[in-house]
Amino acid sequence: MRSSSKDKFPDHYDCSVSEHLEEGEKYEAAAIRGLKEELKITGIRLKRLLRFRMNYGPNDNMISELYECHYDGTTQIDKHETQSLETFSLGKIEEILSENKGKFAPWTREILKWYLRLPSRVEVLSTS
Repeated sequence: MRSSSKDKFPDHYDCSVSEHLEEGEKYEAAAIRGLKEELKITGIRLKRLLRFRMNYGPNDNMISELYECHYDGTTQIDKHETQSLETFSLGKIEEILSENKGKFAPWTREILKWYLRLPSRVEVLSTS
């Protein structure tokens, strides 16, 4: 769950670590940086799933890449970013989405819908 101090969608579920690219940085490097900063994850192995475009709000259109993360070890949350860490089965996530329960951040809801092959606002530009 996102920290209650976040400016956008505090106290909402977010299944992603998202980073803005630093000058000259590649998407994968930014993903690894974010996982280390926000969750203290090491032993990271990423699988690129897609490059996509999505409208996140007024004047907020971004091109992003989505990775699936596998790692060895534990996590430790950064309380400024995340207030708690929970896991759900894909079946439970699909149930929550279909019943429109839960408080997913809007981008998380759309990415999860894409991942579960449900209608989504994710505009796929390329896949792995």
